[in-house]
Amino acid sequence: MRALVSGQAGLAILLEKGEVRSVHVDAPEPVLRSETDIPYLLADASDVIEIPNTTAEKAVAALDLAWRQDRALHLVLILLGRDADDEARRMSAECLEEFLGDTRVLEFLCNRLYSAPLPVSADMVGALLRAEAAWAASRLTKFLEDLGELQPKIRQHRAEWDALRAELFGGPQAKLEFGYVAVTGGHFRKLAQSGAGRTNDVLFTCLSDPKFQRLAGHRDVLRTWIPPVPPERKPVQCSDEDAHDGRRRTSRRRTREVARPIRSQVVFENVNRQKDAIKQAISEGHPDRVAKYVDDLVNYQLRRSETVDMAKSLCDLAMHAKNAGDHKLQLELAIHATEILSTDGWSQAQLGDAYLCLGRYVEAFAAYRAAEAYGQEEIARNGRAEVLKALGRLDEALQEYEATARKSLHDVVARTGRAEVLKALGRLDEALSEYDTAARESPHDVVARTGRASVLVLLGRFQDALRLLPEQPPKTADDWIAFHIRGMIALRTGEVTSAIRIFELGLRESHPHDTRRYFRGALAAARLRRSEFSGAVEALADEPASACQVLRIHAFGGLGETGKAREALSRIETIRLPTLAALRDELAARYAPEHERLSLHSDDWVFDRECELMLMA
Repeated sequence: MRALVSGQAGLAILLEKGEVRSVHVDAPEPVLRSETDIPYLLADASDVIEIPNTTAEKAVAALDLAWRQDRALHLVLILLGRDADDEARRMSAECLEEFLGDTRVLEFLCNRLYSAPLPVSADMVGALLRAEAAWAASRLTKFLEDLGELQPKIRQHRAEWDALRAELFGGPQAKLEFGYVAVTGGHFRKLAQSGAGRTNDVLFTCLSDPKFQRLAGHRDVLRTWIPPVPPERKPVQCSDEDAHDGRRRTSRRRTREVARPIRSQVVFENVNRQKDAIKQAISEGHPDRVAKYVDDLVNYQLRRSETVDMAKSLCDLAMHAKNAGDHKLQLELAIHATEILSTDGWSQAQLGDAYLCLGRYVEAFAAYRAAEAYGQEEIARNGRAEVLKALGRLDEALQEYEATARKSLHDVVARTGRAEVLKALGRLDEALSEYDTAARESPHDVVARTGRASVLVLLGRFQDALRLLPEQPPKTADDWIAFHIRGMIALRTGEVTSAIRIFELGLRESHPHDTRRYFRGALAAARLRRSEFSGAVEALADEPASACQVLRIHAFGGLGETGKAREALSRIETIRLPTLAALRDELAARYAPEHERLSLHSDDWVFDRECELMLMA
């Protein structure tokens, strides 16, 4: 008797003396079939093996093993599936723990999974958490940890195999046949599991494999894939027993010392992979996935990382959320980081930045004070200066930047920040000088270059400004800011239609999303120039910046919605930024007459001030 067995189909076909019978894994009683049924019974199966000279009992046993191997592989894929149902992943972990008790199933899985690196989408963090949550799932946990630890070697050996030219094998089909033997024979696995200097053993095993020996040119193929390593000349062994024991103890100690960094590197890679998945979910706008993945990341690092590493991970994600324009999520992640480690200055600084982006200035001040108390003095000072600038307390902001500059003469952030405040104060010549100094000290600093360009636009030196701006299509955040300045030049020179096209493109396509706030205000100002008040309101959306609140007064006032105009006015009543205050008072006199202010200026004056605000943002 011979048998055809497929774990995928859960079926064994028994062939004896012209008689055909099938046995299903769930129904061991044979069913009489015809030979024409065989292709249909095994139609979708890719794992069919032929067993010659067997018995029905052995065929059924082989079917049971093949089915468990196939199901185990499917369960691993479910467990590693990032978007798989949580209940399905939990059940997969429990079933796998049982399957892995059979070494033949474990070897089958390793043969397959060690033949190629895991895809980027694989969720090792979630898989390990669910393995640890499963009752006594020690075998599964070790299997996953080993799989993760060996990824660099798996990646290396797969790349070496893929780099072999098909001509070496005799053609693409022959290479596929070689690859099938290499995978099913466990030779990729053996390479990944082999220690330093043991590749010759793997090569010998490959050369001795009868399945390889049946393939033409197998010796050349295998020696090219696994080049033999000349044996090292061993030193003469010392006969002193104590010296021998000492070397053995040293060897064991070194082995332990090497093992720790390897495990640490695996944790590092798993964390980074999980963070990449979270960042992708943030960018694609999937808040449910973000919450789920962040929860998994925190639980994973709780078991394997220091609290400072957990806080750093959350801060990194908060910065990504900021760049994606999701300041609410930025704040949630920063709060989470400070809850995990309240004494981490960097986490407190990230919290301050999140509050600043949301216009919650009192809380931003408190967070920056904590950041300074926990060692991040320069970042805290610069952050506080940004808050003071947003509040219009420019003299105090200037003092903060100058204090930082005195302690760190080459702090470009403090220098360009000081230039921004001077620009907001209308001290344009001093701001230009400060930007020039920053550019000399840091020739490649883009902020200094674009800041200088914005001052030149305010001075009416449009051609000089254009020479500082890149001409290529924008790609980076700095490119988009420069693109915004180019649009402001068009707006100031009367090319309103061209300016609107630039601002609409920036609002639609700029990345990171945080740069879009520049385009929101600028587009609203351009719409207001044309008295398109509804379009201005739409462009502003829910942007919290003070400059945008001024534009809201104008837009809602123009629409006759005085209640909303007053609401926007109430948000910036105490702001003392000179240009903003002057424009605010003018618009209040126009659209909130109960404030008893006189309207003194023309529409052109209002337009000029709105343009200045957009260049000072």
